[in-house]
Amino acid sequence: MTRKRGELGLPWAVVLGVVLLLSAGGAHRWLSGILRRTPSTRVVLEPPLSSLPLVVGSWEGIDISIDDRVLEVAGADDYLNRRYVDRGSGQVVNLYVAYTSRPAKMLGHRPEVCYPANGWTHTTTKEERVPLPDGQLLACLIHCFYRGKGESEGLVVLNYYMLEGERTTQWSDFWGPQWRLPNLSHNPSYYVAQVQISSSVAPASLLERGEAAVKNFAREVADEVDSLLPQ
Repeated sequence: MTRKRGELGLPWAVVLGVVLLLSAGGAHRWLSGILRRTPSTRVVLEPPLSSLPLVVGSWEGIDISIDDRVLEVAGADDYLNRRYVDRGSGQVVNLYVAYTSRPAKMLGHRPEVCYPANGWTHTTTKEERVPLPDGQLLACLIHCFYRGKGESEGLVVLNYYMLEGERTTQWSDFWGPQWRLPNLSHNPSYYVAQVQISSSVAPASLLERGEAAVKNFAREVADEVDSLLPQ
């Protein structure tokens, strides 16, 4: 039987497939070895996130410590964790900002994953656009949670990301393979940062109050956070 031009016989096709698989496996092991040997030196932000003002508009903040184990799991290069109280309304929010020069490390650290892992039940997530003082709209996600008997406690979390200086609400924007490579040059502009503003209420039926609090604070702090991140 004659074989058409460009057509491989079955034995040669099998051999070629095996060679390609071995080559791919070798390349994967080689790349994995390089990544394991790559220094995990932290990229330092100048100025650091801790330089965010303690007074933002009518809000006054205090730093809140985070357990070392939690910080190790998060793997951020820089972070900020504060509680802010509005002098006029008494509203209370928590601000958490995490910056990493290895964007893919942020993939598993998002509200709808982390809070249920710590005992909260996720109810809804919706997209919002919060008006800022300069007339721009802050695109963000609003997540609602509850926990406790009879939904005795509620939590509202506003979050968004800054990816190389651009705001986004989609973690899938930094999911691809190009975001998984090590930052060998320690370039601070190759990054993703997550901004979370949360407010707890009791009972959970008062979630609207929590949503108002996180939106009010987001209006005041968004530009302050932007100014500390590489543009």
